[in-house]
Amino acid sequence: GQLKLFLCFLLVCKSMAFGHHRTSFAFHIFCSLILAARLRIVTCLAIMSPPSTIGDIPLKQLANHANSYAAAHGLQVEKRIQIDDSSSNSSSGEKKEASTYQCAPISLLPNAFPATEFERAKSLASNFNELVDRISRDGDFLQSTLGGPGGVTDADPYTRKLLQLYNEIYCGKGVNGEEWGKFAREADCLGVQRSDYMLNSKKDEQDKIYYELKQVELNTIASSFAGLSVNVAGLHRHLTQRFKNEVADFIETNERAVMG
Repeated sequence: GQLKLFLCFLLVCKSMAFGHHRTSFAFHIFCSLILAARLRIVTCLAIMSPPSTIGDIPLKQLANHANSYAAAHGLQVEKRIQIDDSSSNSSSGEKKEASTYQCAPISLLPNAFPATEFERAKSLASNFNELVDRISRDGDFLQSTLGGPGGVTDADPYTRKLLQLYNEIYCGKGVNGEEWGKFAREADCLGVQRSDYMLNSKKDEQDKIYYELKQVELNTIASSFAGLSVNVAGLHRHLTQRFKNEVADFIETNERAVMG
């Protein structure tokens, strides 16, 4: 767990950390598919409803509509495939790569998410931002933690290259001993982070189930899906309105299970 956390901290070197506190842009993108709809916080968690309720939903029909909506609204990701190269005269059956697009990995329907836990996650964002920012500025700590004989860089070429770039940019010196790393350290930087959360079920003293926030991981480089959030909310609204009667039981059951 600590190793993975340290790797997350190092990856900020590529996406850059937050700049000086006086000019920092506190952008925090946590769980790119966490959305708000009709005063109910929803997220792409696993469906938490009895199988009988799910069985009443026309999943195939919803999936078809979801794919159509995704194609029309840019809610897609690239998929690389191998195809026969018909332009080649060779009979060796050579293949070439081509791009296709498919619906991004999302939940088909919204799931309830307690607003209190949503606000709690937001309140933690600035602390995580500052933590990553400070560690990304501590070259000695990164080097002693990840580098050196027997360190992570010995086994992971990707991390080794990142640490090499970090040292060159932030700690580098010219042939005449001139330190150019100070310019990078003094520059304003922007960090875009994504913190992933899920709900953990627990029981109180009265044996009543409630849910609390649990962090899965903190990403400082894989934040690209943030731009899809609005489209996922639109997709959920589209499906829950178009199939209102078919999904009503699921929505109600899911909300009772999570919200109590």
